[in-house]
Amino acid sequence: MTLQSWRELAMIQAGGVICLPVILVGQILHEKMGLGAAFAAIAIGNALLLILGLVSTWMSTDKRQSTAEQATSYLGKIGGKFVGFVLLASMLGWFSIQLQTMSQSLVIWNLVLGSLITGGILFGIKGISRLASFSMPLMVVALGWALWRASELPGSPTEMNISYGEGIVLVIGAQIVAIIDLPSFFQHAKSRKEALIAIVLLYTLVVPCIEGIGVYLSYKGGTNYLLELFPFILLAGWLANNGNLYSSVTNSKTLFAKMSYRNRTLLLGGLGTLMACFEPSSHLEWVLTVLGYSVTTLGCLILIAYWRKNETVATW
Repeated sequence: MTLQSWRELAMIQAGGVICLPVILVGQILHEKMGLGAAFAAIAIGNALLLILGLVSTWMSTDKRQSTAEQATSYLGKIGGKFVGFVLLASMLGWFSIQLQTMSQSLVIWNLVLGSLITGGILFGIKGISRLASFSMPLMVVALGWALWRASELPGSPTEMNISYGEGIVLVIGAQIVAIIDLPSFFQHAKSRKEALIAIVLLYTLVVPCIEGIGVYLSYKGGTNYLLELFPFILLAGWLANNGNLYSSVTNSKTLFAKMSYRNRTLLLGGLGTLMACFEPSSHLEWVLTVLGYSVTTLGCLILIAYWRKNETVATW
């Protein structure tokens, strides 16, 4: 097993965070709550996510297994397979939608980009870490450029149309699946200390900052500056899809136990690439929403069971 430092663990997770969906969470919060309330919701929501993340991180380094394999200890063999299927289907669906966005719905680019991402995942967590380390400075420059351009615009205050509770739920909802699936990535931590440093850094600094950038860009009316940067969209999508495909492959082990990591990567990467050729964003979003709720419910059950040190909470 390849072991990762806190920098590498944080870089991989940050690669999945610096993407349009997370930035758009900040935009929505500003539009619905206003500037100050949006920042407050981000702070409270990420503080709660950090608590869940600490439990998930502790579990990840206690039993070095994927999320689906962890589920087997608490939900039984069939429960583990079900969690593996739900995570596989959810992450592969998002992989295909993200790939469609990256390729701008051009089939040839779907095939090219999908093949390149699949090839990268063959190198496992080490390949993801290297790409994240190379790409992160470029992503920071792109965000800095957008902030600089937006700073020249006048602000546009908005009124509060939703409660603090609803805003906090939105913040948690945007990241809860990432918390649930931490074991798939943090099982590679060099030590528990390294993993804990990474999770604290992510939810006290990285995620709040990215969501805060979304709030500020919305306040200034500068969100389109990022949308105009196709290299940013391409690179952000690539980093996010590395995580999506790696999660699918890792959690599929409970379903295809006799199939090698390489073969599972080629199978699922090929399937996700093929799905992207049929405009999945028009057909899959409601399915992925249902799968997301399922992952959240089962994942929270697993975290609670681990915290209480129960070996099994259900046998399916």
